[in-house]
Amino acid sequence: MNRIILEPERAVPVEPDKPRARLLVAIGSSPNSEYLVRKTRDLAEALRATWVALHVDTGVVRRAVDAQRIEARLAQARALGGETIVISDVDVAERIIAEARERRCTMIVVGRSGLSTMGFLP
Repeated sequence: MNRIILEPERAVPVEPDKPRARLLVAIGSSPNSEYLVRKTRDLAEALRATWVALHVDTGVVRRAVDAQRIEARLAQARALGGETIVISDVDVAERIIAEARERRCTMIVVGRSGLSTMGFLP
């Protein structure tokens, strides 16, 4: 059995085949979502973690190309071994956090929308 040493006097047993992390990637209609899905899968493999791709549907009517892009990203996540979830909510950020908590995710992966005109904040 492997052990992770937290402090010299405490050791926590770890099952070698049991995932130690769970990742959640938030996807949308952005072309960058394809990159996020691939990188999340790569990170999950490196960490021996499970992962889930989440899309929060706000109910806003989307262009056909955006809807197709979202479906393609969900299919990509499934093909790469991720679980996929589509949830309806008007508050995307709160829903992402709630889903991560509910599913006991240890890391949330998100991208930038590119919609902000403010640029990077200091």
